[in-house]
Amino acid sequence: EDEEKFLRASDRPENSALLQALPMSTDEATAEEQIMLMGWAKDENAASLILTGQSNAPQPAMLYTAPELDENPHAEGAIQNMADAVLQMHEAIAAGHTDPAVKTVI
Repeated sequence: EDEEKFLRASDRPENSALLQALPMSTDEATAEEQIMLMGWAKDENAASLILTGQSNAPQPAMLYTAPELDENPHAEGAIQNMADAVLQMHEAIAAGHTDPAVKTVI
């Protein structure tokens, strides 16, 4: 029920204009975080009040989580593969490649 109220409040025209004025999309940072960073509100309750007209509005659910190494046996290997790829990219940048294909990837 609280989530439905929050979604209905976020569909109001005045909130739409406010969300359009934010520097980043709400996928990158929540509207409340952006409002606080810009100094429009001092805390989450004030930012929530600006957005929804009520304090302590429910926060949208986060759709991602960090992999738990204990629960997923492949997570550690994937994390190591990412670290290796980042190291390769750093080495490619440091090598000063002139090949256009390498520059495109970098």
